[in-house]
Amino acid sequence: CRFFLWALLLLLALAALGAAIRFLPDRPVTYADPVEHFKYGSTGGERNMGFPYWLWQVLPEVCPDLLPGKGYASLGFIFEQGRDLPVGMSKRRHMGIDRVFLNCAVCHTATVRTTPYAKPMLVAGMPANQLDLMRFQKFVQACVNDRRFTPAQVVPRIEEKAGGLGLLDQWVVYPLGVHLMRDGVAGLLGRLRFIHQQDDWGPGRVDTFNSAKAIFGVSFERLPQEELIGVSDFPAIWNQGKKQGMQLHWDGNNSRVEERNLSAAFGTGATPKLIDHAAIARIEAWIATATPPAFSKHYPINPSLAARGQALYTQTCAACHGFDGRTLNWGTASEPAYVGTEAGKFPHEVLHKIRNAHPGAAMINLRGFPLKDAIDVLAFARTLPLK
Repeated sequence: CRFFLWALLLLLALAALGAAIRFLPDRPVTYADPVEHFKYGSTGGERNMGFPYWLWQVLPEVCPDLLPGKGYASLGFIFEQGRDLPVGMSKRRHMGIDRVFLNCAVCHTATVRTTPYAKPMLVAGMPANQLDLMRFQKFVQACVNDRRFTPAQVVPRIEEKAGGLGLLDQWVVYPLGVHLMRDGVAGLLGRLRFIHQQDDWGPGRVDTFNSAKAIFGVSFERLPQEELIGVSDFPAIWNQGKKQGMQLHWDGNNSRVEERNLSAAFGTGATPKLIDHAAIARIEAWIATATPPAFSKHYPINPSLAARGQALYTQTCAACHGFDGRTLNWGTASEPAYVGTEAGKFPHEVLHKIRNAHPGAAMINLRGFPLKDAIDVLAFARTLPLK
């Protein structure tokens, strides 16, 4: 009897050790290169909101009819060759399985072409102008609540895609994961129910802070109607070091780059208790000095657009900035930053200011004008003196 007792205790100890080895590690996939870290590194949100990796992979196969096209790419997610996850999605081993969730790059990476038929060029730090985040949220909610999202439908697809599953994964982990994901998504997207009261955001846009309010349990039924709409464009995030002390975030309510970054990280599921500060610090270090590609090399100034933009600039901008754009200097005498200087280096920022003005400044904006007008003004601004 004593032998069997010791054998049982040994088996229990081995089982406990195996469970600890399997379920206790909390380990993100890491990247030495700062740009790769930005594109695929964790901010900590997988612990709280992460999708089980294999469930994420098979969702488009379970509910293909709920997507506008083939796979996540039809929602504007960008896949680099050889990658199993899109840009802007990180992976972390947590509670015994690989979990994935969005990171900063999902909203701040896009592609451009130098010609209509050229290969798309990935640009980290650029606004994700094709990402339809609202449609992604609605797809996940609809699929997870669909009658097809059951262990009987999902687990065989995972087994096929993964090339086989162990008995524990096949009969316990993933069947349980299906039910937990349904409950988790119901809870999360139940909080995000305000999106069903809004018009479609459209690609390249997000309701920035209503989502954060939802995560912290704000009751939207008690909010005034005007607070239910907070949709804004994804911004470019290059050259952040020079923005320290400016009015930041989408409505100018933040003056410290670090605090703004922590606030924005809510969108990646990184709540104050779970955020990976070291990972965020690496992103901050990169975006502090990151610069956009030399777009002027690929996109020369269109003279006809610039001529039309000159008339608009003269009418709406010259009174403050001067006809040559050199009345205001945001730089120094030796390194000036005039309208022409900034339009050449940072056309994305100048276009944003043309459309929205600068927070805290007495500046006219062209938000009520057609987008083409703002583009024409930018085209003319690029012809102005640099020094």
